[in-house]
Amino acid sequence: MQEKLKLLHKLKHELKQEEHYLGCYTQGLPKEQITYALEIADLANQKAYESKKKMIDAMEKELLKRNELITLRMVIPHYTAGTISLSAFNELTAKYQKALKDISDDYKKKYRKKLGKIRNIDTDLTLYAFAPGSFCAYLGKDRDPNDLFQDDEKARTADLCFQFNTQLLHILMHADSPKTIEEEIAPLTDTTLYTIKSIYEEINDKNMTLDISWNQHPDIHPFTIPYDKAITYSIKLEQYIQERQKKHQEKTLTGHFLSMNVESCYFRFRTTKPCQTQTIYFHPEKQDTLRRHGVDPLNPQEYTIRTYLEEFTKKGTPKWYLLEFIDEE
Repeated sequence: MQEKLKLLHKLKHELKQEEHYLGCYTQGLPKEQITYALEIADLANQKAYESKKKMIDAMEKELLKRNELITLRMVIPHYTAGTISLSAFNELTAKYQKALKDISDDYKKKYRKKLGKIRNIDTDLTLYAFAPGSFCAYLGKDRDPNDLFQDDEKARTADLCFQFNTQLLHILMHADSPKTIEEEIAPLTDTTLYTIKSIYEEINDKNMTLDISWNQHPDIHPFTIPYDKAITYSIKLEQYIQERQKKHQEKTLTGHFLSMNVESCYFRFRTTKPCQTQTIYFHPEKQDTLRRHGVDPLNPQEYTIRTYLEEFTKKGTPKWYLLEFIDEE
């Protein structure tokens, strides 16, 4: 497996180089200056290119019978070619893995009745190999060698982990305009979208350029998230989340903070009229907002806050999240 992946990476690198030489002997020359020898040279380059491309395609199809392969190529300018910060690799792949888990959790909440006893959906990816020359990591899932439908594309795309990865990469592909894929983003909770946002933030923090490709995927084509645009993508996703929050069901509460759990991101809030105690959740990004307003349950003050309904628990109980303090308007 390791050797085949190394060879595949080498062939792809060579193919990319050879692409620059296609038509190089006759391109831009006036027709009367193009000789038979130049045409033959271009034809030889074209045939060699097509032959290598067929070899790569055959290798990818052979690998696909056993594994789904997603390639992450990471480049940080001040690191030697083929190396990368261990913390950058660990943090980025951990956030990618967490985003898959969050998408899976959203799916289970939405289809819990349909799923019945199927509670565990395995979204853990395997790290297969690193490619030489540039820092490429091959991630994926083993396919069942006994699967009678392993060559069937419909069976492949019906796999839930395949669908979750596809959904995540579609979002990352359209980072510059989240609204264009609203149909895919809409079912996801804010928690999941904030996890995806953290991938952009990690790329920006580490000055990393990330290239992503997926072996023989019908819709996911190779794409790049450059470090100098990652923060823009993060801001656009944040704007989308905020716009969506304002469209959701909202309610305004006036009262006091009774207690707060920063690790679990919730607080208990007692309203003045009527006198009721409620649990209100908040996303980690709201911690600065809470600090800025001097929230201290040990020194209670009256606040007016706006909350919104984001999701329901497994038992169907609504979960209200902090949107803003009224005096922020």
